Amino acid sequence: MTKSHSSPPKMGNNGGTAFVRINGKRIYLGKFGSAEAAQNYARCVAEWVISNTDPGQMSMPIGTATVNKLAIAYLNYVQQNNPNRYYEARSAIKTLMM
Repeated sequence: MTKSHSSPPKMGNNGGTAFVRINGKRIYLGKFGSAEAAQNYARCVAEWVISNTDPGQMSMPIGTATVNKLAIAYLNYVQQNNPNRYYEARSAIKTLMM
């Protein structure tokens, strides 16, 4: 399904500011523990999942993705590849959908 078998990037905390490191680049997400940081994290990880997915293995045609479809695809990905982080991912998705 994916080009690589690495796990999704984790959210970090730098002096109260949430961040995620993707491809060696630190992306600041907002105040650690805030809804803004959770939404930005969910968006970054969804983009990471898409960029690491072989287009031939996508479960939906490119161009038909919606936020709901991406959220479901991401949760399925986490459940299959990193089940210990499923509830954390689900919480981030819930915040994104508010």
